[in-house]
Formats: sequence, C-alpha cells, structure tokens
Amino acid sequence: MNSIPPHFLSPSDRLVTVPKGDSTGEPHKARWRRILRLVIFWRWLIAGGVIGGALLGGLVSLLTTPRYTATTELQIARETAQIVNLGATAHDVSIGDQEFYQTQYSLLRSQALAERVASDIGAPDSPDFFEIFGKRDKFFENAGASSRDRRREIAGKILLSHVTVVPMHGTSLVDIDATTPSPALSKDIARLWGQDFIAANLDRRQAAAVYARRFLGEQIADLRGKLDEAERRALQYATSQDMVDLTLPNNDQRTGGYDPAQARLLASEALVTMNAARVAATTERINAASRLAAVGDQPDASSDALAYRALGLLRKERADVAAQYDAAARQGPGDASARQLRARLDSLDTSIRAEGSRVRTALRQAYQGALGREQALSLQVNAIKESLAEQRKRSIQYAIYRREADSDRMLYEALLQRSKEIGVAAALESNNVTLVGAPRLPDRPSSPNIGVNLALFTLAGTLASVIAALLLNGIDRGINEPIDFEEKLVLPLLGVVPKPAVPEAANGGTAEMPFALAEAYLEIVANLALSSVPPEVPASIGVISTWTREGGTATAIALARTLARGRRKVVLVDANLRAPSLHLPFALENGPGLANLLAGDAKLDDVLRMTAIEGLSIIPAGDAPDFLVSNGLEQLLAELRTRFDHVIVDCPALDGHAEAPLIGAASAALVYVVAAGVAPVATIRMALRRLGDTRISGGIFTMYAPRIRQDGVLKLWKQA
Repeated sequence: MNSIPPHFLSPSDRLVTVPKGDSTGEPHKARWRRILRLVIFWRWLIAGGVIGGALLGGLVSLLTTPRYTATTELQIARETAQIVNLGATAHDVSIGDQEFYQTQYSLLRSQALAERVASDIGAPDSPDFFEIFGKRDKFFENAGASSRDRRREIAGKILLSHVTVVPMHGTSLVDIDATTPSPALSKDIARLWGQDFIAANLDRRQAAAVYARRFLGEQIADLRGKLDEAERRALQYATSQDMVDLTLPNNDQRTGGYDPAQARLLASEALVTMNAARVAATTERINAASRLAAVGDQPDASSDALAYRALGLLRKERADVAAQYDAAARQGPGDASARQLRARLDSLDTSIRAEGSRVRTALRQAYQGALGREQALSLQVNAIKESLAEQRKRSIQYAIYRREADSDRMLYEALLQRSKEIGVAAALESNNVTLVGAPRLPDRPSSPNIGVNLALFTLAGTLASVIAALLLNGIDRGINEPIDFEEKLVLPLLGVVPKPAVPEAANGGTAEMPFALAEAYLEIVANLALSSVPPEVPASIGVISTWTREGGTATAIALARTLARGRRKVVLVDANLRAPSLHLPFALENGPGLANLLAGDAKLDDVLRMTAIEGLSIIPAGDAPDFLVSNGLEQLLAELRTRFDHVIVDCPALDGHAEAPLIGAASAALVYVVAAGVAPVATIRMALRRLGDTRISGGIFTMYAPRIRQDGVLKLWKQA
C-alpha cells in the first residue's frame, strides 16, 4: 500500500514519512538523507571520537622524543663519465632504467653499507649510541670479537631503521634522510652514508677491474701459446710442401711463410705470359708453313725469293745478258759472242735455280724452328697449369692453418688491448655516483609534527567513531526513527506519536491529552480514513502490536477518544483476556465483560459500560482468561456496528498469543503499533508474517522522542 501523501499530514513542523525509493534503487538524495540522520543520531559518539583523537594526538606529540633529520643528496648516473676515450670498461654496462635504479636503491638500503657507516661513526664501541636508541647493557657484557661483530650488526640494523632513501621522481637524484634524536648524529650518518656508498661503489669497481685483469691475463697467456702453436704448424706445413715465401716486404701479412694468394698471382701471370708466347709461336709456325707451301716447285718465283737480294742481282744480270744475247743472235746465231752470251745465260740460270733452292731450304728451316718453339711453349703452359692446380690443392690446408693463426692473433691483440684499457680506467677511479648536496646540521626537529599528529589522530578518531556508529547502527535495536518504519517493515506509516503516549491512569482517562498527542492522533485518524476505500474511517478497527509494552492499549484509547470528540458513538472492546487493562484508565470494573458475553453468561447491555467521555463506551475483558475470544467475535462486531459508529478492538500482542491473528482479522481495518526502540525488527517482521493475508491499514509509531531539540539541528533533521 502506498504511503500517505505529505500534504495530508499536519502541522508543517511535524516529522513526516519519507517515500520509498523506486524499483531501480534508493535515490541519491535519500541516501544522503540517511547518512545525515545517522550522523545526527550518533553525533555525541562521533564528536567524542573527534575530540578524543585530537587529545590523543596532542598527548602523543608531547610525549614523543624530538627527532632531527639531515639529508644528503646524491646523483646516480647510469654510466660512468668517460675521462679518456678507451671504450666501455667491464662495469660500464647500459641497463634498463628501472632495473638499474632499483638495484642502486637496494644497495643504499643494504645491511653491509649500514654496518660500514656504523663502524665509521664508532657505533659498535659506543654505549651512548645504543643508549640513544634504547639498546644498551646487554651488548657490552663481553668485549670479544664475536660480541663486537654482533654489536656492529645490531648497529647496522638500527641505522637502517632510521635512514630513508627517497628517490626524486623523474630524475637521477636520491635523497638520503637520517633521522635520530641527536642533530649531530643525524648529520654524521647522512654524510657518511653518501660517502661510504660512493667508496663502496669504487671498491666494487676496483675489485671488478682486478678480477677482469686477472681473468684477461690468464686468457692472454693461453692465447699466446695457441698463437705460437698455430704459426709453427702453418710454417712447418709450408716448408714440407716446398712453398716459397713470396710475400712482398710491404704486404700486411700477419703470418710469415708461404702466401698462397701471392703464389697463385705469380703463377697466373706466368701462365698468361707463356700462353701469349705460345700463341705467337703458333702464328709464326702457321706463317712459315704458308710461305713454305707458297714456294712449291718454283722457289725462285716465290715472294721470299723475289725479296732475296742475291737472287735479284742474278736476275738483273741475266736480264742484261739475255738482252745482249738477243742482240747478238739477230746478227748471227753462230757468232762467237753469241755463244759466249748463251753460255753466260745458262750459267746464270743455274745460279738462279741454286739460289731458289737455298730460299726453299731457309723457309723449311724457319718452319721447323717455329714448330719447335710452339711445341716447347705448349709444354711450358701445360706444366704451369699443372703446377697451379697443385698449388691450389696444397693451399687449402695451408689456408686453414693460416686462418687459425690469424684468429688467435686477433683475439690475443684484442685481449691485450682490453687489459691495458681496464688498467687505465681502474687507475682513473671514475664513478657514476656524485655527491650533490652535503647534509646540514638540523636546527629544528622534524618530528613530532604537532599539526600533522593532530590531523592524523583526529582523522583516526573520526573514522573510528564513524565505524563504531555504523556497527552500532547495524545492531537490531528496533525501529528508532520514522524514516526506518517504512524502509524496514514495508508498512505504510499512519502517524508518529511522541512521548508520553497515554494520559496518567489517575486521570481516569478523562483528562485532556497534550496538544502534541491530540494533533498526532488527529493526523492518524485522517490518514486512516485516506487509506480506506471509500475514504472514511473504518467501522471496526483492530489495534495490535508485537509486544505488550508498545502502547497498543493506549493507542486504542486515544483513537476512541479522538473519534468520540468528533460527535461519533464509539465503543472500545478489550480483547486481551490474559492481560486486561482497558478498564483501568476509566476506573471501571473488569467484569462482566467480553468473555462473559461470548460465553453466553451475559448480554450486551450487561457488559457495556459508559465512560465520562461523551459518546465513548467500553466492553472490558471479563473474568474468563482461558476463553477463546475468536469464537463469535465477528458476530459481536457486526452487532456492535449496528449500535455504534465505530468499534475499536484492543487486540492482544502477537508475541505469546496464539489467537491474536484471528482477533485482528475480525476487524475491518487493522492498525499495527510499533514503539520506538522496543521490539527488534526481526521480531516485528516475524509477527507480521503471522498475520498472513490480513489487511493492515498501516502502522503507528509510538513513544518517539527526538533526541535533538536545538532549533537549527531539528530543522536540519526534519529536512533530512
């Protein structure tokens, strides 16, 4: 059933119900209202937590020993500055920033560095040092070496707990903060921490350099032996294979002995030269053969014969003699001069033929010589080819020996150079850690910080009180505020009744109710009418509660009186036979009553009692506590409705009364009374489940006493 709209409730300064959130969840504004109500409800607890936290913070600040902080600033570079350009040394390794700096920070926080600083300040032998930190006496019982080592270890741990390494984000700078009760001690620790870290870094580098040089020395000695053996093996092989050293003096050859590349070059040049000579000899032989073939049977007519001078002279002389012979023959063939000339011609022809034969012989000899030279050169070319092929075969194994020797020589020279570089770099004592800022003597304590302590302890007290308020609020203390009524019980709230809920019994139920009570019950009656269809006050109303002390009877009386003042005839029926109390406020007798009427021992007029309030009658419970009221109650209520405008039934509490649900169901409307902070929510819900499908018009929140009376806070409470 929907809750009563706020405009039906009066007056405006009265606490009103808050509508429930929609199905999608509690509205944001309503959530803040609940938080505000929680804070206001537990305001004294929260205020106590705030004040207590502030007082505790001040007390702690006053009782805490002052401590002083000195700071050393270091710069840690990823690589060492290169003073000489010798290349990277063994310790100059570029690493990822994060891993490198985390390693440096861990070294700054190491126990070894702390013990080194402790030894520098004389902490292991100083009782005052341990007394400052509350660790004296037991470390000085024995002055032996083992005891001193133990004291140095403890002193290092003490220093570690009082030194903080603070990296500067985004830079290579690091702050080392030393905090102790002594300003001078803080300064010394901060100064020595930075200096010893630099010294330890140099020591590690020196140790690494010494190890590297020793390792390289061993490797160099081993490589020297391997190099000598490789060179000796290459030389022996070259000697055994008759390989002559052809290396030029200016050639950059690392290994002495035979150079196969140079040998192949010379052999190739010789092959080219001899092959060219052979080609020339072949050409000469071909020319000689062609000239010899051209002579044929007329050697004197060949071009070589014609080019021969002696033969030319003979031909010229024969031509002259032939001319003379022709002239003489025309004069007379038998002339003696003609005969002489003829003989001279025959002699010249014989000489010419003899010279032609000599020319052919010369050409044949030239041909034979060219052929011989060609054959000799061919043999030389073939021999050079065979020698070059043999050299190539032998040079393969020699090249293997040579490469091995060259590799050993390169490694040897590289390691030798590296050893020299490491020695020079180690002698320079370069470092990647630089002291940027030296510590100064603190002039004021860094702790305790009273302002910070007050803020922290106040915040802690506030949080503790808020948590306590939440825990206490989670305890089932029943319904304490009107806003919790609908949210926890899912029941429409008809109205809120402040304390006191009923008039004093001595007034006989006739005294005027206080204004606040009267207004509250007028509001309840109005909301009860609005909750019905049609909108009118139901003819019969049952008033029921979870427990007996929640004001159910008082509520029934107040409702009856409110209706009676509206000039209506109202009858009050006490259905609580086990604990009858309705007759007491009116100073009437309990019997005969309802039990007698339902049992047939009395009639209706016998049990009806008039009160001092006009229009209000009551029917007491009667004298039969074990009687079942539910038998015939509906018929009685129907009869009463014919004689009265309204019937108010004071039902027994649901807790411990088996027939309470049946009595409540007999009325046309049922009103559920819940007293502030009396019955737990779980008990109320269980009691409501006992009512089953009984129609409940709504609930009345009684005995409500707002804890806040100040006008400003009360206004804030109402707005929330």
